[in-house]
Order: sequence, then C-alpha cells, then structure tokens
Amino acid sequence: MLPETVRKHISGLPDQELIAYIATGTQVYEPEAIAYASEVLDGRQLDPQTIASAHAVARHNLERIDAKQRELAEKPLDAYDRVVAFATIGGLLDPHHFLQYAFADVQGRHRQAREWSKAGRLGGCTYLSLGGLALLILLDNHIAQIIGGAAFVLGTLLFIVVARS
Repeated sequence: MLPETVRKHISGLPDQELIAYIATGTQVYEPEAIAYASEVLDGRQLDPQTIASAHAVARHNLERIDAKQRELAEKPLDAYDRVVAFATIGGLLDPHHFLQYAFADVQGRHRQAREWSKAGRLGGCTYLSLGGLALLILLDNHIAQIIGGAAFVLGTLLFIVVARS
C-alpha cells in the first residue's frame, strides 16, 4: 500500500518530472509508486507526442547519470591518497582521511574504497614488520627478540598476501 504522502508527492509533480519519475522506473522507486504515477499521468490526458518526447529526454538524462556513476565507481585512487592510506594505516592514524574514505563505497566510489583499504592494510603490515625488526635489532632481551622476529615474519607474510589480493 502506497503511503498518502507519496501519493500527494507524485500527484503534485509537474508533467515533465512525472514522466521522468516513471522513466526512472523500479530501479529507484517501488513498483506501486510507478504504477500510481502512470495512473496520474494517464489522468492528465497529455498529448502522446509530448509524453514520448519528455520520456526520451528523461531516459537520456538517466543514461548520462548512469555513465557518470560507472565512471566514479572505477576512478582510481590518486598517488597522494595512496601514500596517505599507506602511511596512516587506512586512516586509522588520521581521522579526517578515515572519514573521507570510510563511506567511499556507499558514495559509489568502489574502486577508490578498495584501493584505500588495500594501501592501508599494506601500511599496517609494513609497520608490523618494521616494529618487529626494530625489536629484533635494538633490544638485547631474548623474549623481545623472539617477539620481534615473529612480528617481522608475520608482517612480511601478511604484506605478501595483501599485495597479491
């Protein structure tokens, strides 16, 4: 059942917007809403030529929007942001950048979100390896050296796994 507020909204749309609403279809709107919008449009008794023309314009605009969304989804992460992701372990050490990319996937920037995550994981593996190496080299304590060696090996192995993914 279509809520009354939705019915009022659809009924109040100008002709061009109503046609665009219908042209958008069930990819965005519920089937009941599209069916109701079609009923409203039929009730307005517009010239079929006007409807066809407006529908063509709406479809063209939707195709442009879809093309832009596909382009945005596949836009790569730039070099600066790769370095920032790597150095800040995916933004964990930098809340501003973390928030910028935490929602990149939701915003349709799928490739950037994947690349940010991977660069951050690579940075984390590198820090783990370097920290382990520092423990191994700098400390004279036998247990610290074992932990450092294990951290170095683990960080290096994780780096290889992440780099290949």
